[in-house]
Amino acid sequence: MDLYPDNKVSQWKTKLGEFVELQDKWEVGLLEVLFPGKVYNVYGNRYYLIVGGLTPNLMMVLSDGTYDTILSVIGEIQRLSVVQAEVNNFPEDKAVAQIRYASRYRRVKILFTDYASSSNWFYFSDDLATMLHFEPTKYHWYRRANAKHKIYAERPCF
Repeated sequence: MDLYPDNKVSQWKTKLGEFVELQDKWEVGLLEVLFPGKVYNVYGNRYYLIVGGLTPNLMMVLSDGTYDTILSVIGEIQRLSVVQAEVNNFPEDKAVAQIRYASRYRRVKILFTDYASSSNWFYFSDDLATMLHFEPTKYHWYRRANAKHKIYAERPCF
């Protein structure tokens, strides 16, 4: 911006690393963008999940920041579940559900535990559902507290 202070997002000038001389009239396009640091991919309270069927329901909102991998997102969800359990006086070792990564299938999974009941459910905000590859606007209800009845994301995470 120091070289060309009148630059706009839609129209700008830049200094090239080497001189290029072109004949006639040319248009150019942007091929690659490199950001010189971390860019937030989670922001504005749009990434949250709710564990329902509890008194009260637990709402966990991911902190604004840069999450490099699906595992870092899952780690933040696990951290938030411990914090919410403490705030609401729920025993930490009796969680009704867990979010994990199934590396064999390369998918995120919801695992309801033995402490869950038929009134328990999971809901992801549209943004978090999309990030984790679950179907947006869908409630994921408890079926059975059994490893064979996990709920997997719709698509693999790479």
